[in-house]
Amino acid sequence: MNNHFSTSSFPFVRIVVPFTLGIIAYGIFPAITISVVAAGIGLTCGIAYFFSPKSLSGYLRPFLANASLFSLLACLGWLCALVHAPNKLTQAELNKEEHYLSFEIKEIRQQNITTELTGSAKIGEKNINLILVLKGNNYTLQHGDIIACRTKIRELKSPALPDVFDYASYMRNKGILYRAYITPADFTFVEHASTLPAKAAQFRDDVIRLIRDIDINNDAKNFAVAVFTGNREYISEETQQLFSESGLAHILAVSGLHTGIVIFIVSAVISSLIRDSRNRKARFFIILSAVWIYVLFTGLAPSAIRAAIMATFVFAAKNLLQKHSSLNALFASAFLILLFSPQSLYDIGFQLSFLSVAGILLFSDFLTFRTSNAVANYMLSSMAMTISAQIGTFVLTIFYFHSFPSCFLIANILVVPLLPVFMLLVLPAILLAAIGLNFIPLNFIIDFLYACIHFFPDIFRQILPPINEIRLDSLSAAFFSLAIFSFGFAIKLRLNKKILSLPAMLAVAGGISMAASVRAIPEKSIFVTDGYSSTNIIYCENRTAYILNSRNDTAEISQFVEHNRAFFFNRKIDKIHKITHENIRKKDLYISYPIVYALGKSYMFVEGNYKKYRLKNSFPVNYAIITNNYYNQLPDLFQYVTPDTIVIANEIYDTRRDTLIEFAKRNKIPLIAY
Repeated sequence: MNNHFSTSSFPFVRIVVPFTLGIIAYGIFPAITISVVAAGIGLTCGIAYFFSPKSLSGYLRPFLANASLFSLLACLGWLCALVHAPNKLTQAELNKEEHYLSFEIKEIRQQNITTELTGSAKIGEKNINLILVLKGNNYTLQHGDIIACRTKIRELKSPALPDVFDYASYMRNKGILYRAYITPADFTFVEHASTLPAKAAQFRDDVIRLIRDIDINNDAKNFAVAVFTGNREYISEETQQLFSESGLAHILAVSGLHTGIVIFIVSAVISSLIRDSRNRKARFFIILSAVWIYVLFTGLAPSAIRAAIMATFVFAAKNLLQKHSSLNALFASAFLILLFSPQSLYDIGFQLSFLSVAGILLFSDFLTFRTSNAVANYMLSSMAMTISAQIGTFVLTIFYFHSFPSCFLIANILVVPLLPVFMLLVLPAILLAAIGLNFIPLNFIIDFLYACIHFFPDIFRQILPPINEIRLDSLSAAFFSLAIFSFGFAIKLRLNKKILSLPAMLAVAGGISMAASVRAIPEKSIFVTDGYSSTNIIYCENRTAYILNSRNDTAEISQFVEHNRAFFFNRKIDKIHKITHENIRKKDLYISYPIVYALGKSYMFVEGNYKKYRLKNSFPVNYAIITNNYYNQLPDLFQYVTPDTIVIANEIYDTRRDTLIEFAKRNKIPLIAY
């Protein structure tokens, strides 16, 4: 048993850890000073190491070498994040009333009453990524289309309320800082760019169309679309919730599991056709080619590319190198991904994929038991891999979703082995659909398999319901994750038992942090916060939330709730009422659009044209919340509403928002600007 842990066998661990810390440091300290300091420390330690005599203390020279390497790699991570940071517009460019854009579409999402286009445009000498929100649903535009339009560009802004989903920060990690709004009359089609991503997206859309043409149950079609292309748009909320609460959410998103299944299927086919061991490299390249063809099925989705890179590195190390370490290959793949896409570090899919593979590599051998029966060995191996992957992602799953699926083990053991069979049968069905044929017996088997895949999690979720309402803050999650993986390294490398005190100390630190983060929740509370593209008034009482939206739109409320699970979870809310046209009348509570009276205060959404009402007396209100649909000037407001305080919401266009704020300040009107 080893007495200490050495990273000499894992050189990429020594690279990835400081490199990752450098990326994180850029997000916290974007000023170049931190990079200069890190570089200075690295160079100083390097020079000291170079000029120090070899007779120096045995630990000092290695310390100087490691400190130099650590600092320089952290500096490299910081610089890499800086280089890949999205371009920013100046305040003068943001204040400009209108920009002419040549916009290339890279992603299309159909919302309830809008089409959300994500892409890039050139403003001056800057290429910027932005979201273009098109009024109405447009099904003619395609990935790779270039459109010309005139629009006002707005910066995405973070909400003022804590615990609320920070959409601006979420998109910033994807390299997008801005959003603009257009109508169908505001743009014209220019041309279609035949780039590789555009062709891949078109290929994915063709695959989806062919799957939709297969004569199978509609739910089975939707599931096939998800596992082959990663597109969950067609999966119902009930089905997504079923798989999430059963610990099977990973099979609906393209991940390492899917690339592993592709490798398993192709390996089985190739092994039966090519038995000569001398063709090992040929089998290797055929298998990896199949993996990257599968990536094309997803339209070059970032999650699929990351999973394929990880699979390529780990599989290559295992098959091409005599002395290999799968863990080292995993960290090498992470370094390559982060080198070209530092923002991937903040992507939930990247985090879950990396940690699940790391969990399998660290714990699966320890948890695997061997017997003389091949079928039993397969089941035990599958069980060990399932548990190992769950161990790796255990903390992160609780942190993001606040629940733990109690039936994950039995659900994965029963469902995951069916997934390769399902994919293997759907593939010929897709090929038959491409030539206009449907093979009824094959379709029947596909329907039966999907029925089993849906039945098992449904029945076991009822027997072993998920454990909900688990609160975990970010610091506690970091401590617990480090405890799990330090323990994994200890058992993987068979380190001295004294080393196990480290994960124990980290676990204790996590428990202390978790206990310290618990806070008292007031019985009643009210909040005003911006949502996705509107403003909400949220009143909480007795584990129940009442939400009124500035657009009086339940779809906007649903989107807000979906993005802000942590907000409601932290306030122990288990019932949510979306208020539209009904009135809520209770003691000390009145809600009727556009007014809320609660906790002795009145709140009112100011919208529409008040002049047409010709009111004789103004309405007294504590907080008048100006919305984007308020069409009068601010001075006119006081003829109809007498507010104690005016609230300027984020949803208002920037130029009008600035004008309203300036007027309120000039006239010394009490103001809250989100």
